[in-house]
Amino acid sequence: MNVAIVEDQYGDREILLRYLRQYEKKNMLSFDIRLYSDGLSFLEQYRCDCAVIFMDIEMPLLNGMETARRLRELDDEAGLVFVTNVAQYAVEGYTVQAAGYLLKPVAYYQFSVMLEKILAAQDRRARSELLLPVGSDLVRLNAAAVTYIEVRNHWLYYHCVDGGEKVVRGTIGEAEQRLAPLGFARCNQSFLVNMKYVERVSSDTVLIAGERLPVSRSRRKPFLQALTDYLGGAD
Repeated sequence: MNVAIVEDQYGDREILLRYLRQYEKKNMLSFDIRLYSDGLSFLEQYRCDCAVIFMDIEMPLLNGMETARRLRELDDEAGLVFVTNVAQYAVEGYTVQAAGYLLKPVAYYQFSVMLEKILAAQDRRARSELLLPVGSDLVRLNAAAVTYIEVRNHWLYYHCVDGGEKVVRGTIGEAEQRLAPLGFARCNQSFLVNMKYVERVSSDTVLIAGERLPVSRSRRKPFLQALTDYLGGAD
């Protein structure tokens, strides 16, 4: 896992480095840690492969906020944490999708809580991403963008919230096994439904994102139980 520290103050940079090593040891992880003393050198060398970036706001040459804006033109997924002496600057962080900020002098507890939050979010995102073989290409698709999956003649049709669809070879059983932990359930032999988009369930149909899908008699009870479990666990 790659982690970057962009900090012009040697002492502050060493504190963050020490905290990362401490977190590694405590959680049995391994980080590839990259150190930068200014935003320009960071951007020049960045390869869009960092899971977490700790960035000072007040730096020479290019301040942290402008560095972050340019970063987001390259990478919109890295977990970004601002490290600052003045909390008011960090409010701007929301415009560049910052996960949060740490106020100097940084304490290990606040550091570890922030890092844990970012790693947990990235783990959830990684588990929800699907890599689908579409034609001769591999296409990334977030499970949250899928309203339901339909099987027809050994082909799976991933219906998406934007109205599009992805078609891949496979079985509905394989898709169910992969997606059940992410809130998907079968309403009949041919449809696997994303509970996030269920609007209404009647005696023999489910309304999902404006479409009615059939609910079979044998699947109705487990489908309703899956929906109850999903709603009970939703934030």
